[in-house]
Amino acid sequence: MNKKFLAVCLSLCLVLAIFIPQASAKPDIFEKINKSERTSTPEFVSGKLTEKSDKKPKDVLFGYLNGKKDVFKFTETAESDFVVLDEFVDDLGYTHLRLQQEFKGTPVYGRTFTAHIDSSGVLTAFSGTVAPELDKKLKQDKKVKKKEAFSIAEEDLISSFSDSPSYIMDPTTEEVIYVKDDESHYAFHVNFKFLYPELGDWSYFVDAVTGDILDKFNQSFKINSVGTGTGVLGDVKSLNTDQQGSTYYLQDNTRGDGILTYDGENVSQNILNRPIRIIQRYLPGNLWSDTDNIFNDSYDAAAVDAHYYAGLVYDYYMDQFNRDSFDNQGAAIKSTVHFGQNYNNAGWLGEPLNQMMYGDGDGVNWLPFSGSFDVIAHEITHAVTDRTANLIYQNESGAMNEAMSDIFGVLAEFWAGLDPDWLMGEDIYTPTISGDALRSFSDPTLFDQPDHYSDYLNTTADYGGVHTNSGIINKAAYLLSEGGNHSGVAVNGIGIDKIGDIFYRSLTQYLTESSTFSQLRSAAEQSAADLYGSNSSEVTSVQQAFDAVGIN
Repeated sequence: MNKKFLAVCLSLCLVLAIFIPQASAKPDIFEKINKSERTSTPEFVSGKLTEKSDKKPKDVLFGYLNGKKDVFKFTETAESDFVVLDEFVDDLGYTHLRLQQEFKGTPVYGRTFTAHIDSSGVLTAFSGTVAPELDKKLKQDKKVKKKEAFSIAEEDLISSFSDSPSYIMDPTTEEVIYVKDDESHYAFHVNFKFLYPELGDWSYFVDAVTGDILDKFNQSFKINSVGTGTGVLGDVKSLNTDQQGSTYYLQDNTRGDGILTYDGENVSQNILNRPIRIIQRYLPGNLWSDTDNIFNDSYDAAAVDAHYYAGLVYDYYMDQFNRDSFDNQGAAIKSTVHFGQNYNNAGWLGEPLNQMMYGDGDGVNWLPFSGSFDVIAHEITHAVTDRTANLIYQNESGAMNEAMSDIFGVLAEFWAGLDPDWLMGEDIYTPTISGDALRSFSDPTLFDQPDHYSDYLNTTADYGGVHTNSGIINKAAYLLSEGGNHSGVAVNGIGIDKIGDIFYRSLTQYLTESSTFSQLRSAAEQSAADLYGSNSSEVTSVQQAFDAVGIN
């Protein structure tokens, strides 16, 4: 595996942060708007956006949006153009709504939104970018049928591999509206999930008028890079196990619905070239077992670490954020080790498998992937992102997806006290090279990542450079925690715990599928204001950190 990922994305929106007093008899109603120059619509609005109200949160929000229809440029009414996907109340008393934009019943891909209403019924923030004026931009003469769109996408997919992919579930085809380069298209979203000949979760967008492939990208999350047991690095760990008769299993029943660790038995990856009913005979594999509750054979090491570290990740999210597993409903965390043969990768396998998998590495460039706690925390955080912001794995949103996994991988390592540092993957990457790692937060440029937005790499490689441009966000997180001077900007650090709270709130309550770096800044500022006050030093530090990496 090459750590030197090529990078980055499409041309980006310039965003202006402006204050706009409302024309209102109430002088305390005010807005701060991050407005995209490209679409001339708001991306993030915060402040005291409405008066106190006893109305339902949905009614407060829709009343606000309908009064701002000309600003947001949606087509009909808020009630017809936005569908509420989720609603919950957090521990600060805020009601949070997550919404999806539609046009005449057709969802607009990637256009999700969050709204936040305080305990007095005041709308305090609305995040997300509306696809504007769809009634004027969409062509109505759809000519391509659903089956045709599927065939177009599948033919292109198959041509990309020497062996045809073996789907782990039936591909799906959904009619959507897809926005690309400011143009809106009726399209079909075709999704393919497979494990062979490599990990794949491919999304295709086929124009419903012309049959052209508008876009395609892979959303599989990959690294680019009480018994006892001995781990990959030779350390001894205590393990919660389950005894059945005279056999002990790596099944921890003390956390949610369980932490379960399986043996992939180095089954050839050719097995993955089978239908899902066959693949599921091998994944997750056999639940790891032992007869004396001492897991100290060399073959046990990868399983020991996977089991122990997955439990620690669960504990980290529960202790720091009161989050019960990746779905916040106690879902079992399943891990398969000894996946494939000399396999240089690890990953979170989403629906329908919902589990971790770890390769053994080749012994030269990589040790077994489960031997690194920050790698395991990184991958499980992808599952958290899936269930919250669901950041699209492409361009800026994809780089933020990677950065969030890196950030919480490092923060979990500090929380656990496992020789913490601001590096990623250092425990298992190039074991004979001292100080080597996949990525560095303190100096991303050491491993060919940019540390300032002016160096953002525009590329079609690596889905718009998701593993490269994440360095900009990582640098901002490092500065926010530790402080320092960068690009002529002094940043006052606020420490590990506070940046965890700010980024977690940003990820789970403010970011949306297509969020940009600028929206992350707004989300972080708003999260800091929610937690520590709008005039707090924490808000100032957030502003300094994003200024230092050139994100406005």
